[in-house]
Amino acid sequence: MAGLYREALDRYSGLPRALSNLGETANLYEAVETLLDRAIHAVTDPDEERGCMISSGMIQCGEDHAALARELAERRSMMRDTIALKLEPWLDRNHAASLSRYLVTILQGLSVQARDGASPEDLKQITSEVVAGVKARNL
Repeated sequence: MAGLYREALDRYSGLPRALSNLGETANLYEAVETLLDRAIHAVTDPDEERGCMISSGMIQCGEDHAALARELAERRSMMRDTIALKLEPWLDRNHAASLSRYLVTILQGLSVQARDGASPEDLKQITSEVVAGVKARNL
């Protein structure tokens, strides 16, 4: 069963829709908004399962699956590192890492909210608040 789950994660991880082409955005705020908008589309796509397997998968599990849960945590860490790299055109490494951790927290929340039935419009309100917060910090 764990092998099948890993195969599904590998396939899912091969679809970096939310992270692609962020470097082509004009500024940090557009990059953040684009990342979150793409994530919202991914977690609410009517042709797919709601939520995100990486963001909200195996947050809690029994000891039998601890190794798989650690692997998933490592994948979340790699996602955070990838986001930080995508933000480095606009931020120094420390600020990019900090903002990335914040954005991954938001992405995880969007995933849970989508699983609970939130609409894309509901989630886009969150995106607006996040972008406003980033702008307010003058990053």
